[in-house]
Amino acid sequence: MQGNGEMIWKEGIKKYIGEFKNNQRNGTGTFYYENGNVFEGEWKDGKRNGKGTLTKKEGPMKSGIWEDDKLTTDESTSTGRRKKKK
Repeated sequence: MQGNGEMIWKEGIKKYIGEFKNNQRNGTGTFYYENGNVFEGEWKDGKRNGKGTLTKKEGPMKSGIWEDDKLTTDESTSTGRRKKKK
């Protein structure tokens, strides 16, 4: 798959809407997880990479810079300060 599109997993409980390259999530898109969480942001090679926000069904929202599916710079503090995760 190339370009913009929508992928719904067989179970119908996970869904991605956004950009694809080489059949992987690449570019900007939104992923709906089976547990009710939603990630909106940038993707590279099927992983969260770049700016994005993970909105959890239960618990705090996580927003910032993601690298290889991990939040590396947390921008979700109420003070607006950035903190680098180790």
